[in-house]
Amino acid sequence: MAEISIKQAIAAGWASRATIYRAVADGKLSMTKAPDGRGILETAELVRVFGEPRLKGQKNEINQNDERQPSSLTEAAVMKERLENLDRERARLERDLAEAKEREAWLRQQLDKQTALLTTTAETAKTGWLGRMWGRKG
Repeated sequence: MAEISIKQAIAAGWASRATIYRAVADGKLSMTKAPDGRGILETAELVRVFGEPRLKGQKNEINQNDERQPSSLTEAAVMKERLENLDRERARLERDLAEAKEREAWLRQQLDKQTALLTTTAETAKTGWLGRMWGRKG
């Protein structure tokens, strides 16, 4: 899971500092502390709570260069998280498909058994009781 600092989350455009801290206080967003005391956030949590990051409008040339690096790191982290989620989803769907195929095969066997029983019962019903006793159809 990708982790970023609160400063990087703000620079990427997820939310303001106050909004992030309010979400943490309300229990909507989980935050861990780095050894140096900085708040660390999971990008998946940020996407869950705030949606995709909204890049702020273009600023002067100095600030624009400062925001580019955290934004690209955040985008890479978000894309990595999405890729992991898609891989997990694909694996789950493959398991579900294999289970469905097994169920279908079992149901086909049951259908074949029931068809054979019904066919045998129908043939038995065509013969009278004397025919059944003497082995003849009546």
